[in-house]
Amino acid sequence: MVVTPTMRTTCGSLLVALSVLSAQAECLAAKDFARVALAGGSITETVYFLGLQHRIVAVDSTSLYPEDAKSLPNMGYVRALSAEGVLSLNPTLVIGENDMGPPYVLQQIERTNVELVRIDEENSALGILRKVECIASVLGQAEKGGDRISSDLMPLAERLAEIGEQVEIRPAAAFILSMGDGTAMAGGNSTSADGFLRMAFTQNSFVSFDGWKPVSAESLLNASPEFLVIAPMDQDLTDTAEQLRGLDAIRDLPAVQNRKYVIVESMASLGFGPRTLSTAVSVAEAIHGPP
Repeated sequence: MVVTPTMRTTCGSLLVALSVLSAQAECLAAKDFARVALAGGSITETVYFLGLQHRIVAVDSTSLYPEDAKSLPNMGYVRALSAEGVLSLNPTLVIGENDMGPPYVLQQIERTNVELVRIDEENSALGILRKVECIASVLGQAEKGGDRISSDLMPLAERLAEIGEQVEIRPAAAFILSMGDGTAMAGGNSTSADGFLRMAFTQNSFVSFDGWKPVSAESLLNASPEFLVIAPMDQDLTDTAEQLRGLDAIRDLPAVQNRKYVIVESMASLGFGPRTLSTAVSVAEAIHGPP
């Protein structure tokens, strides 16, 4: 791989940002991380990535990766936790994504002197590195986190930066969630889908609205994305291409007719855990070509 001066600057900036992170209060080592409850799929994925899964006593219902996580005690949905459900598992520490809640439940948990850490969400390559670094630090394994970032994640961040160097014009793209009932949901502004499309050096065709919205064939045709990134909600990618070409909302789109689409796993692309970097590289290469 040829490392350009701009790449060195980009990756150097990432390292500087990570070094500043270690001083942030929310990323200091917890007092007791022997028994950890995790609320958020990307948090669970990251703890497994760090090889610290032996400390997990419970996860939430979005923690579907890796497969082993599904067999752990489940606390319910990340945004709808109950104090009783969490505390019954005797955690010494709760780590959650920034949408963990509801707030009054978190207050109840904190009043029992169980330490609670909320990890900031930043839908970017740097945000992923920060998340891994922060979780490693909270679990008293900052050095191990730095090693895994250097060996596994920085090469992907560098490759992504290298792809970006060759992109002159970012093509319009849409991120579509394919629901089980045949509905197509588009990711608008302020969504993880928008962040993912930016990571892949494209422009989101649906920044006119915030959040996720169901979209019709007409609205998709009007938006006219050159590329589609499609995530089936059932996580089963087998024969997905043929199934998706049969969906009324997208089958007549030029991007589908011209096979300018990429099929991704929803959590791998939208979770912004370690897998999201490699998924972004794959999508960026599919759209722009390898560096």
